[in-house]
Formats: sequence, structure tokens, C-alpha cells
Amino acid sequence: MVLPVHRVRPDATEKYIAAAEEYYTGLREDTDLHVKLTGNWQVTVGEQDTFYHILEYENYTGYDRTSAMLQGSKVRD
Repeated sequence: MVLPVHRVRPDATEKYIAAAEEYYTGLREDTDLHVKLTGNWQVTVGEQDTFYHILEYENYTGYDRTSAMLQGSKVRD
């Protein structure tokens, strides 16, 4: 399991939410990526403007394969 944490400037929250929704929806829907999006959360009490995303991979092979595919993706260019 991987737990990405992003701290976002208050003035960029809406833009971040739109970008994160597109990115994580793409991860979830791509059957070549062996990853399951378990959940997304925005902190509203305490350390605000912080976002958590829980990703589950099909064992280490799924993690390695997904990481390699994302690193070689043209979308990152």
C-alpha cells in the first residue's frame, strides 16, 4: 500500500482537486496498471490543505510494473 500526501497552497486547492481527480481516475481505470485506488481524503480539521490518497498494488510485482509504466509515460513529459 502507498499513501501519497500532498500539501497544497490554499489558493491552488480547486486546481489541485481537478488535477488529482483526473490523475487518480486514470490510474483507477487503466487495467494495465495493477493498482487499486482505495480512497482520497481532504483534511478539513487540523492540517488543512492536505490531501491523502491510498493506493493498493497487486504485491510487489504490481507495484514495480506500475512504477515502471508511470515513469516511462509520455504524460509526464
